[in-house]
Parts: sequence; C-alpha cells; structure tokens
Amino acid sequence: MAFYFDTFTPNLKEGLSGLPPTPGYCIFVDIVGSTALKDGPITEWAAFIHNTFINATCFLGRQMVPLKTIGDCCMFYIPEAKLAEMGEHALSLFTSLCRLAAEPDPVYKEVKIGAAFCRHAFELTFVENAHDIYGKDIDLTSRLLGFAGPREIVMNAGFVERVQEIYSRLSGKEECPEVEKIFGPWPQAIKGFKEQIAIFKVPAPHWA
Repeated sequence: MAFYFDTFTPNLKEGLSGLPPTPGYCIFVDIVGSTALKDGPITEWAAFIHNTFINATCFLGRQMVPLKTIGDCCMFYIPEAKLAEMGEHALSLFTSLCRLAAEPDPVYKEVKIGAAFCRHAFELTFVENAHDIYGKDIDLTSRLLGFAGPREIVMNAGFVERVQEIYSRLSGKEECPEVEKIFGPWPQAIKGFKEQIAIFKVPAPHWA
C-alpha cells in the first residue's frame, strides 16, 4: 500500500524521509486523435477508448493492470521485483509494447507510447486507501509522449539499456527483430529537467 500523505499522520516528515524508492517500469499508452474522435456519438468514441485500454492490458498481461487513466491516456507501473516474479523482464515488456503499438485491428485506435525505467519513483498517495506512485521519473515518462508519433514508442536510456543487455545474451535474436529498430540516443531539452535527456525511439512501422 502506498504511503498516505496526511497532515495528521504522526511523524509525517520522518515517514516521508524514510520512504524508499520503488524501481520499476513506467508506461504511458496514449490514444492518438482522441479529442477529434469525440466529435462523433458517445456510443462510438466510448467504445473505442474502452477497446483500446482493454487491448493495452491484454498485450501487457493480465497482472499488469493500469494504475490510473489520465484523460485518454493509460498509465502502468510495474515494479522491477514484480516483473521478475512474473518471469518477465525488460525485453519481453519491450516486445509487448511494440506489438501493442503496431496492432492494426480497426476496433482499436492508434496509440503512442512513452516508456521509462524509473529509479526515482515512490509509492505515495494523497488520496486515502488509493494506490499511486510519484517521482521525477514518472513525470519524465509522461513528457516522452510529446516526442512520439502514432504507433511509436519513445524510451529513456535506462529502459533501453536493460532491453539491450538481455538482447545481447539472447541466442535467438531473430525472435525480437524490434530491438534492431531502436534509434537514438537523441539528447533533448525537456521541461522541468536541468540537463538534456537522452531519448530513444522505435518508429512506426516496427518491422518490415
């Protein structure tokens, strides 16, 4: 359960100071063109949003339920320890994201994806009995969406390093052709960050 920030909590400052980070993978899946979509009947655009969110959950796995939705964007956070418990790793997560972004079925809307490995992420909530996570790496993942086009994935260096490390030890590299499609790094000035951030991209289409 996330630490609840309540001004009436005894020893609040000490509790916050002692809150350890929860390293893991933050994923934002954003629906492309969702605002214009709402010019149509609610029966149509609500179904598209529903199908797209369910599709994201199916590709990422039933245990990876969205932490929250922000407008027409779905946010996932998978702690590194939980991913290992599931028998998964950064490369399998990356492959799932590529397949989600490339999904051609017309009942879903196109998505763009921001993905980051987070070191500075804390299980903290400002709503009682609610789970949430905050930290500068979470903010970074959201900002990455601004560099992604339809069916593209933009990642930070931490995520890509973990993907490539596992890929380098893989005997059947032909099973993960998407890794060779990663381009970067491109240093970018990102709002709220003092130094430029190296970003990486998998452009659409993801494989030919």
